[in-house]
Amino acid sequence: MMAQSLGRLARTGLTLFAAVSCSAMAGQAQAAAAKIGSCYDQVQIKDVQTPALTRDLYIVIDQTLIFDKNLQEESYRKLQDFIEPGTAYHLVTFSANAAGRYASVLINAEIDTRLDNDTRYDISKKLLTNLDNCQKKQEILAKKALGQGLLKAFSDASTDLPHSEVMGNLATISRSLTTASQIDDKYLVIISDMIENSDLLSFYKVGTLEKASGDTDMSRYADAGVLGDWQNAKVYVIGGGYAPDGSYWSSSQLKALRDFWTHYFDKANAQMREFGTPSLLSDIGD
Repeated sequence: MMAQSLGRLARTGLTLFAAVSCSAMAGQAQAAAAKIGSCYDQVQIKDVQTPALTRDLYIVIDQTLIFDKNLQEESYRKLQDFIEPGTAYHLVTFSANAAGRYASVLINAEIDTRLDNDTRYDISKKLLTNLDNCQKKQEILAKKALGQGLLKAFSDASTDLPHSEVMGNLATISRSLTTASQIDDKYLVIISDMIENSDLLSFYKVGTLEKASGDTDMSRYADAGVLGDWQNAKVYVIGGGYAPDGSYWSSSQLKALRDFWTHYFDKANAQMREFGTPSLLSDIGD
């Protein structure tokens, strides 16, 4: 489904007007994130206040495990439904802190907030036509780039990596991205099993989940620099407890996993909205 949707978009023949072509993502290495910028920077309209973006979305994908097609397609649908005018998004991947596998940004994109009718009334028809055409292409391109980025992120995943340092990578991403954002309404979507396996904490040890959620432990994580600050973002997890090898997590273990991350994000200045085990039952933003 995801590939078919991308195929239809590719046949539209739109010219990529992004600062960095999204086709760069097809390469194995990428010097900079692909960027889809604002049409207001291209179609410059004098004496008009550019409307601010209203939502900031951070999509963080764990590449230490390989998700099945159903979860990949669910992630694609949920995220595509959320992307609309007024939204900026950032697609980020992470895995173990091994050579060439550090957290990296694949895409930074935005879909302009539209002008209100009163403002449009005072703008020439020619400028409005140019702006409308640009914004239509911008929205299609942003959704196409998101699909391409998800395909790349999922296809580059590997189960051969030694650790899954979820907390440390999330903290690094929060410090690098969210603190620079001026948008108040922030959303974080994490596609991961959320099974921390690092020198600081391993969820695979018996009883670890139940014993690692106290305030004393959270203070220890803060001292280690793995909490970060998500600026009151709303958090959605896809893939919690996912076990592709057929192994089984009991309902009590999944509850302990959800409780741990709920407490973690509370200390990291974020709000857990839904923890999918593995699927989300609601839409992002509901």
